[in-house]
Amino acid sequence: MYLAVDLGSTSFKADIFTPSLKRIGGASELIHYSRKRCFVELEVSRGIKAFSNIITKAVKNAKITGMDITAVGICSQAQTFCIEKDNKFLTPFISWMDTRAVDTAAVLMKERVLSDFAEHASTYDIYPNLQLCQLRAMQDTIPPNARIISLPSMLFRELTGKNVLDENLAAMTGMYSLKTNYWRNETLEITGLNTGQLPELCKLGSAPYVTSNAAKYGIPDGIPVYCCGNDQTAGAYGAGIHSNGSVLLTFGTALVAYVCRKSLPEAEPDLYRGVYPDGLFYSMKVLDQGGALISKIIQEMPVFKDYDTFFKTADQYLYSHNASNSNFDIDINELKKYSTEKCAFYVLNHLANKAYEMVSGLIGDKKLYLRCAGGGSQNKTWLNLLQKKIKCNMSVTRADPVSGIACLINSAINN
Repeated sequence: MYLAVDLGSTSFKADIFTPSLKRIGGASELIHYSRKRCFVELEVSRGIKAFSNIITKAVKNAKITGMDITAVGICSQAQTFCIEKDNKFLTPFISWMDTRAVDTAAVLMKERVLSDFAEHASTYDIYPNLQLCQLRAMQDTIPPNARIISLPSMLFRELTGKNVLDENLAAMTGMYSLKTNYWRNETLEITGLNTGQLPELCKLGSAPYVTSNAAKYGIPDGIPVYCCGNDQTAGAYGAGIHSNGSVLLTFGTALVAYVCRKSLPEAEPDLYRGVYPDGLFYSMKVLDQGGALISKIIQEMPVFKDYDTFFKTADQYLYSHNASNSNFDIDINELKKYSTEKCAFYVLNHLANKAYEMVSGLIGDKKLYLRCAGGGSQNKTWLNLLQKKIKCNMSVTRADPVSGIACLINSAINN
């Protein structure tokens, strides 16, 4: 049995799969970060407790014992980390949503030594939430020999005793070089760290260590623990986009367009890039709006009540007005002047226009097969607008990260 763990931004999830990739049980736990001014944090003890909770519940719900687990895989959000020294946590987990390093990022953008930052990193620009910026901002408070532990590295260490991070997630920190496949000397110099303070690096999809002293999680020692990258990559692998050349468009909290490449793409503004399993690479564009925009509108316009009401309202406008997609866009700050039906429809139209821009930015005018995933992709109005805007072969697929983890484990074991 495979244990697949996804450490997301709002919840941690664990699912159990058979070697034939049948999901037989799972569990999740909402994660509540404390938010004070620019600080977004999670106590390390609460994070570790959540690890234990989801694993224990997943095993129970699958009606197996922990001793039936034969392999573990972990994927995660990027950036979130804590600092430890001598088995004492000096900081809580600092989330990727934390904005304490805004000023630091602006300073680093002007650093001559980082003038070629985009050539090495997953991102073109130096964003405040990168570990690079956070660690530079905290440089004077990090004692010698303290260790930097990323969120997925913490679970890996809990299971194996080793602080390890795969190349896919490392490249997203701003500290790693995609050209040398190692921690970048210039970023070590800027943060005052050495490689011994950072996680040991491993290949994406590999299992560099096996469990050791894992009885506290109810699973056996001696089983492999696979490092499965960021959640978007795991989800894309589960959807199999590498096998059919499709573009994956995920409508979740964010709107994400993701495609595989045979070689590392050139860096460009608003593009994420990095390593994909099986010797491939990826390009990704992300729009923070997506479901987050709809959530904001529901808060400001209580008439919508929830997501179901919002989408049903958009459906009503589509069918009653025979509406279709157009290049017309809206000022999302002036939505209250529209009727509720028109507001909901125009928001989806706005997002469809943005999706078109993202997909075009990845592949240009090439013919494509679009695979749509995420909660928003269950809505017919959204799919209708996409179809008319992008004009391509399209289908709805499931691209959840835990399924991708199970596929990665299975591929590694059988190849």
